[in-house]
Amino acid sequence: MLGLQSVLSLRAAGAAKGCVGTMMGAKRLITVKSSSPFGKWLGGRLSQPESTYLRQHSIVPLRFFKTAHTTADISINKQHTETKYEGTQSSETLQVVPSPFRKKAVAVWLFVCCGLIFAMIVLGGVTRLTNSGLSIVDWKPVDWEEEFEKYKASPEYQKLNFGMSMDEFKSIFWMEWSHRQLGRVIGLAFALPLLFFALRGTLRGKELLQCTGLLGLGGFQGFLGWYMVKSGLSHDTFSKDSTAPPRVSQYRLAAHLMSALFLYSCVLWMAMTVWGGKNGPSNWNQLVRTKLRNRGALVSGLVFTTVFSGALVAGLDAGLIYNTFPLMGGHLLPPDAYNAKMGWRNFTENDTMVQFDHRVLGTSTWLSVAAFYYYARVNGWKQMPRNVRVGFNALFGLVSLQVALGITTLLTFVPVSIASTHQAGAVTLLTAALALLRILSRRPPLIKRASSMGSGAARKLRLHRKEQRWADKQYKKAHLGTWLKANPFAGSSHAKGIVTEKIGIEAKQPNSAIRKCVRVQLIKNGKKVSAFVPMDGCLNFVEENDEVLVAGFGRKGHSKGDIPGVRFKVVKVAGVGLWALFREKKEKPRS
Repeated sequence: MLGLQSVLSLRAAGAAKGCVGTMMGAKRLITVKSSSPFGKWLGGRLSQPESTYLRQHSIVPLRFFKTAHTTADISINKQHTETKYEGTQSSETLQVVPSPFRKKAVAVWLFVCCGLIFAMIVLGGVTRLTNSGLSIVDWKPVDWEEEFEKYKASPEYQKLNFGMSMDEFKSIFWMEWSHRQLGRVIGLAFALPLLFFALRGTLRGKELLQCTGLLGLGGFQGFLGWYMVKSGLSHDTFSKDSTAPPRVSQYRLAAHLMSALFLYSCVLWMAMTVWGGKNGPSNWNQLVRTKLRNRGALVSGLVFTTVFSGALVAGLDAGLIYNTFPLMGGHLLPPDAYNAKMGWRNFTENDTMVQFDHRVLGTSTWLSVAAFYYYARVNGWKQMPRNVRVGFNALFGLVSLQVALGITTLLTFVPVSIASTHQAGAVTLLTAALALLRILSRRPPLIKRASSMGSGAARKLRLHRKEQRWADKQYKKAHLGTWLKANPFAGSSHAKGIVTEKIGIEAKQPNSAIRKCVRVQLIKNGKKVSAFVPMDGCLNFVEENDEVLVAGFGRKGHSKGDIPGVRFKVVKVAGVGLWALFREKKEKPRS
């Protein structure tokens, strides 16, 4: 039987070594048994200065559960100013929560890694724009002359940079060398603190597993970089008669960039989660917050897709054709945008179509963000937290700047400076979208219930009530949808059919009349139904093989009056209303 749930405040170091903590400024001795009634208000016995000290110095809360036989001793000594806890129970459960200060350290480390990955992406873009990516043909350069001779054997030198001097080679060599060295620095900057935090116990469980997965993703990113460069060093990829400059595969380039952005997004998301926690403000409309969160996820996905199309544009050098805006060579869609022989590969290998796709996606992203921003402005803008409003303003401003940079890059024939800024702007825009999405994803803190007693009984009653409902025939009939399956009209109010015969149905007792009806075969599904012919003498207007319009009548489609089993009536014959025929306002058309 569980007894008191106690909450003690201990320093992290002491708690990890044996549940021993330190509290300065203590003035009295307290000894409490958890089984005693006095333990119920133990937390309230600490004075206000001591409670303030606990909050200011980030002393770790230690939660533990004791049985009635467990004794918890808390001794506070004036001279040594230390608080000690001793518990004796074989089945006790202890949970040490890392201090907020250590969590902030983890968040700062992750933010630093985000900055390094951001610089890595921008440097990779500059390396591609300066055609430096294929300058290092071996992963371990040793000597300048040796490296230069290796580069001379590459397709890029023979077709693009033939006759290059040693100084020119060094200028492109250092760019690619810096890109690779920064990748190694990022790996060390992530792995070493990860090991430190894991050994200290700051990262554990799910968070440790996530960080380890991110480290593996970083290693895979390095492999993708080598795999991408390999595609540009093979002579088999380029024909000798081709005039196109050697370049890496646009598929591998896009995969390399997308994996880097995915790694960046994961690290950034985790950093924001650790820094800001999972709970958000509770003083604004949560329904609006949920809708904004869903729309923010769609906007973030659209930004990611647009960056992917930009990677294909970069891989194909598609930005060097049709350097006009908004039209492409005087056309909205140029004639060479689609080649029937290429099929779906037009969207990934046709330069014109790839540029057109990027234009459409960029414009769609701007329109989506603008609509997202407008929706936020007209749905409780003033009631939103300040950081949410700042996030929306930043997102709309960045997407507008990014569109302007893209148009400028296109009109100026892709200069290195503007194109690099355009790529950095894409990462910045994705950062703003993810930051806003993270803020919108924080739910308000839940109010903890004082007790969970009775929740199991309530759950059992709810289950029994559900079972008893389905045992009721009327409830099952109303909710299983069998009425729709059994309805000849299949949910429609009217149906056309062909009269097969005239019949008479005996009325219910005490009546002894014969009600005039017809058998009708429905055209839509071939089912046969009996339909009542209202008003005296109207049966004379109905003949066999006539096309009639049948409608339901009666309460909820049931039979009406004293006609047993008849749920339908004839309302039209050969396209003419039965009431008009009866009043002699119209005549039945001759067949």
